[in-house]
Amino acid sequence: MISEMLVVLRRAKDILQTEGLRPLVRRGFDFMRRRFFRYGGYYLYKSTLGELDLADLTPKIQGLTFNIICSNEEADELAATTGHDFRRRFVNARKSLDKGAIAFCTFAKGEIVNIGWVALSEEAKKTLDPLLQKVDFSNNEAYLSGGETIPEYRRKGLAEHNFCSRLQFLREKGGTSMRLAMGVSNIAPQKVALRHGAQIYARARYMRILWWKSWKEIPLAQRVHGD
Repeated sequence: MISEMLVVLRRAKDILQTEGLRPLVRRGFDFMRRRFFRYGGYYLYKSTLGELDLADLTPKIQGLTFNIICSNEEADELAATTGHDFRRRFVNARKSLDKGAIAFCTFAKGEIVNIGWVALSEEAKKTLDPLLQKVDFSNNEAYLSGGETIPEYRRKGLAEHNFCSRLQFLREKGGTSMRLAMGVSNIAPQKVALRHGAQIYARARYMRILWWKSWKEIPLAQRVHGD
């Protein structure tokens, strides 16, 4: 709990320095609200894993490095080399790595500027988000989650490169398909997913009040006009 609060405080400091007071207050309020209540609509995506040419998607930004981190031990080694620890910015990063989630990180000058996650098991998936989307991990299906780019590096192609890097990694590891959920108003990453073969198969509603949870999926064919 103490380590989690330290990450939250460091994250708040970063937001204040890079985005200002108003975004900090807004995001701080949203963070506290989500501890007790959460409600949202999501589009559910799935995709088979085809061949990709990552060379065409590499961001034209000098000084970028890309790392795939599969454990806290690897994260420790990277932090010792660069002097920066990306887990300081993300509340559940250490726990997610412990449970088998894989972090795909882009760095500039040693600092994390973009991250995305992959889960290969239900245990790992639960550390990334609380959504109850079904994933067939037993048949080499994977779950993608947690894409984020810091403000000054947005709209530079980092999210698209990260997304496709995850797909390529899964394909090379023998994965067959992937699933992910995106908030209905989160337009930019949805365009990236659609551009690279993902398809919407359902819309879902998620609600949590304290420890009570509700999850409802509406298959695409059953959606009514205007839903």
